[in-house]
Amino acid sequence: MVTDNDIGHNGQVNCHIKDDTFKLQSMGSKEYKIVLKKAVDRETQEHYHFTVSCEDKGLPALKTDKDLSIQVLDVNDVEPHFTKDTFKFLTYENDKANFPIGFINATDPDIGKGGELSYSLRNKQQYRLPFQIINSGFISTNQSLDREHRDFYEFEVFVKDNGSPSLNNTVNVEVEVLDRNDNAPYFTFPSVDPFTLNVHYHPQSKNDITVLRASDRDNGNNAFLKYEIVSGNERQLFKLDLFTGVLSYSRTVYQNDVGSYVLEFVVKDSGTPVLSATTSLLLKLTIDKKIYPMSLTLIIIIAVACVVVSLVVIVSLTICIFKHIEVKQSSSARPMPSITEMNDFYNRTDSLSVSQIDNIYRELIPERYKYKRSTSSSFSTVPRPFPMCSEELNAAAYPHYLNQTLGYYHTIESSRKGEAHHYEELPETLDLNICEIPALINADKDEETCERVADQSGRYGMNLFRKDSFFH
Repeated sequence: MVTDNDIGHNGQVNCHIKDDTFKLQSMGSKEYKIVLKKAVDRETQEHYHFTVSCEDKGLPALKTDKDLSIQVLDVNDVEPHFTKDTFKFLTYENDKANFPIGFINATDPDIGKGGELSYSLRNKQQYRLPFQIINSGFISTNQSLDREHRDFYEFEVFVKDNGSPSLNNTVNVEVEVLDRNDNAPYFTFPSVDPFTLNVHYHPQSKNDITVLRASDRDNGNNAFLKYEIVSGNERQLFKLDLFTGVLSYSRTVYQNDVGSYVLEFVVKDSGTPVLSATTSLLLKLTIDKKIYPMSLTLIIIIAVACVVVSLVVIVSLTICIFKHIEVKQSSSARPMPSITEMNDFYNRTDSLSVSQIDNIYRELIPERYKYKRSTSSSFSTVPRPFPMCSEELNAAAYPHYLNQTLGYYHTIESSRKGEAHHYEELPETLDLNICEIPALINADKDEETCERVADQSGRYGMNLFRKDSFFH
């Protein structure tokens, strides 16, 4: 209501307000009420401030302003609201009751009773929930959880305010129970301890013998199993795959490996602390004697022996070949006196003394043709000075001596054209003396003496003839 003590036009008043939310509505002379141009929301704006201006119609016109403030009262018109569409939590098993799981966050912008919230659990499943929730929205366990019994829970949280009328809302909650390494692994094969297994080895068969099986009710690393051989593999005949549990031969099986083996195995998980289980296997190994493979050591020994023998044979053959070549070259290197030299030697020694004959022999036959006298039958390839002769002459031995001292056998080869003479080199020196030459030379005049000499020298495999036949 507006008052003005003036009368007439001076007492007449007009009021107005400049605001987007409120306006003045006239109720008659000098009376106005404030009304809403649009709906207000306390949750959006709780207080409004504006000014009402009034002016009379007098001259001069008088004006007055009045500041007004309006507070919007709350009405429970907003339901509770959750900060997430779905709440997900992780927790470990085996924790005691009242272990915290997580916090459910819901808001209500209303004030007073309309902003007070209450929480409760709603189970969609048939099992009893092992959780509880308080009015602050905090969820905890009401009993110990066992992941091996159930590892996942899904339920709803119901929230309502205390306003009038009461408003409410619901949200989905998921709880995953994490594993603790509280279960030891166990063998599913062998199923009994000890387990007897008969194995017959065949070289053409696979190396795999059997597969060990184990299980663990835990999950993750707590159920990641590893297999090992604990004992019974002193011969290192078997091997066990660390992850698959495949038992196989680690090497070739020999006859002396036949027998019974008590193998003890262990399986371990990868959790903390590490849990394990053991079992044993009585393995009876047999092998066919007819087909068992030769020992590797024996094969190596035979191979080495063959190589050594081959090397010895090759070296021996090589040495023999070189010696044969050397002897052949040494023999072919000595030149033979010609027939002319032999005749000249005979003519010059006829009726000469022993010392003269020796000098002629040294001139006719060079130093390289002379060999040291020896009673040995071995070859002599090194030239040596001829020994000095003695004064004793053995006429009966002349033909035999002459042929051998000069280093030749005298043989006859018959041909269609007539008699041919062939001289072969003597490979050895005999126990004769050069001083016998004159007597032997003169002895050729006596044909009977030559025949006797031929008889005596027959044990050397030679045929001797008269002087005129020998020196043709």
